[in-house]
Amino acid sequence: MKSAFTWNKGGTGALVTLDGERITVTSSIPSAPGSRPEATIDGSAFRIKVARCRKQEDGFLLEGRLIDTVREVRFEIERRLSN
Repeated sequence: MKSAFTWNKGGTGALVTLDGERITVTSSIPSAPGSRPEATIDGSAFRIKVARCRKQEDGFLLEGRLIDTVREVRFEIERRLSN
């Protein structure tokens, strides 16, 4: 999956949307609102400050904003979502 990533604390996720700094991802593990989980996509790290975590049939939907993310990683996220 081109938009797949792994959480550093374990588990996997997939990019859904990116709108400015707002990001939505699916996740195999939950993350509480206010938490700042770190993920890796092709060896590059990014963090999300979680605003909402909703249970779904196949995992969780996390909504939040990107934090401490360098420009190159942000461009990679945008590229993956545009393909």
